[in-house]
Amino acid sequence: MPVKSAVFLLALAGFSIPACANRGPDSLQYAAAANAVHPPSISEEATSFLVLVAEARLVNFQLGKLASERGTQLRLRDYGLRMLRDQPLLLEELKGLSTSYKVAIPMLPGTEGSETINTLQQQSGKAFDRAFITTLRSSLEQEVEAFHKATAFADKTVARFARLHLPLIESHLKGLQQIELEYQPATGTALRH
Repeated sequence: MPVKSAVFLLALAGFSIPACANRGPDSLQYAAAANAVHPPSISEEATSFLVLVAEARLVNFQLGKLASERGTQLRLRDYGLRMLRDQPLLLEELKGLSTSYKVAIPMLPGTEGSETINTLQQQSGKAFDRAFITTLRSSLEQEVEAFHKATAFADKTVARFARLHLPLIESHLKGLQQIELEYQPATGTALRH
């Protein structure tokens, strides 16, 4: 899918969510408040998973955009394009789940996600590459763990979603780890500490 189509899909996915969180200073806080006032028809644990996964898609889309534009290596820019393709597809499916279970999910990155994006926007060159890889690796490691846990949820549809998409999240992490291993900054040392 071309990047422009992915951007359009992301915009459509975000703006077509009826119970989305896009008001106030932090869309995650708004989602939590909306879900407290109008409890979803799934467990609190599954609700939290959907909210966090939706926000991760929004942040990863923006990070992928930055990598596709600022990465100093072709492989990193290609990885960014992959993130741009994959996030809207997952977000569209999350939108369907959130609608059916009446879960408010964010339309915008929360405060922490926005700060991460802003920090990386300030970087360029090899410093950007290192910051992008380190930041996204940590985020994806946490996501893989969350998806693994979600595969055992009592909420069968959410568990099925987690099982279905866990391999994709794992492939994002594995792809990034491979880039990290191959990446040799000017100092000749690997990125991983």
